[in-house]
Amino acid sequence: MKGLNNIVNRDNYNYYFYFDVENTKIRQDLTLVNNYRITPEVKFEKKSFLKKRRDITLNYNFLKKLGFRESEILLLEKKKIYLIDHDNICRSKIKIVEVKMVDRSSLISIE
Repeated sequence: MKGLNNIVNRDNYNYYFYFDVENTKIRQDLTLVNNYRITPEVKFEKKSFLKKRRDITLNYNFLKKLGFRESEILLLEKKKIYLIDHDNICRSKIKIVEVKMVDRSSLISIE
């Protein structure tokens, strides 16, 4: 899912990847933030860009197979994460947007 996170710049989104916990109705999510103040890098690449980088490209199905905790660890240790939104694919160009992972390990519980 994606949701708009900036009224001024309508190209900024939060991306949510949901993981279901087995045999429960609980859902965990990873949040990737794209905001021009935090992640200003936006690139337009040819579609051949994906073929050349197939070995380092991850998709949602791979992350679901990997699981929530492992996916979170994998994404948090990366220096830069680029997201390809299918809404931003044109005939010959792909818009690649830098995103940041929300790190919940630094959050404090209020219980």
